[in-house]
Amino acid sequence: MHWARRRLPSAPDALDATVAGRTLAQHLAQLLLIAEEEAVVAVVHSPALTDELARYAWWCMPTIENARLMLMREVVCKGSMGRTLAEFLVEHLAFLHEDDVGILDTVAAMLVSGVLTDAERLSIWKRGSSRNSYHVAFLELQPDNLPNPRAARADHGSVPQLAGNPYGLMLEKALSGQGKPSSPPPRPSSNARKSRKWSTTL
Repeated sequence: MHWARRRLPSAPDALDATVAGRTLAQHLAQLLLIAEEEAVVAVVHSPALTDELARYAWWCMPTIENARLMLMREVVCKGSMGRTLAEFLVEHLAFLHEDDVGILDTVAAMLVSGVLTDAERLSIWKRGSSRNSYHVAFLELQPDNLPNPRAARADHGSVPQLAGNPYGLMLEKALSGQGKPSSPPPRPSSNARKSRKWSTTL
């Protein structure tokens, strides 16, 4: 098979990659010693960011933007900093005020990270009752797992199960509990619609 012919990395190759990774991490750590804003931002944006470096960068410059960017790294989400950054963003969402794009990107980063508790997801969702921007990321990234859904309609069970029929699937979903969220679908502002698309993977 084609995949079986792919050359596996040799021991020297793996060793070189490990050494290169350590060297880059050491370089990033040296950047943090400068303690300049540009240096911290460079570390935060680096694909070689580690959970330990994220902790140092956070100590140097704890901002919403840095928390959001670092939470988009899988290694950070799975490390000890994942919860620290998520808790900070949940607590500081209110400071974004009318920044719809900032709200969209922040909520999206937290949802994709997978580190939010059910209570935090519900708390963020409820903010959408006063500002729809909080709902958009949920509808974009987790449309089948919305917080606090209503009960399904009484006629939900009568929908015929037609395999492969997209209209039947759409009707079934619309009548289900997930198709009836606790508040109307949001209509984001023009600024919110300019926000970038989010990936469902880190």
